[in-house]
Amino acid sequence: MLSSAELDPKLEEALQAGASFAFAFNYRPDFRSEEGFLVANEHGVFALVGTKTEPDWCDLDQPSLPDVEDDSDDDSDDLDFDFF
Repeated sequence: MLSSAELDPKLEEALQAGASFAFAFNYRPDFRSEEGFLVANEHGVFALVGTKTEPDWCDLDQPSLPDVEDDSDDDSDDLDFDFF
């Protein structure tokens, strides 16, 4: 929950009407930017921060989706020294 010293009336009105605002957010000054969302309800104004994901949906009468293995030669254990 956020506490603002000052909140623009137009922004507050839009948030209370159900609008949400997306923005890039970094906890630290590095290369990994996350997605932030500014939302509000009757209890206050909130910033939700995380990474977007795409859910796999299926119908109730449809079997679950099979696990797909990634056959790429990408070694995720390798360090990228350009970021250091």
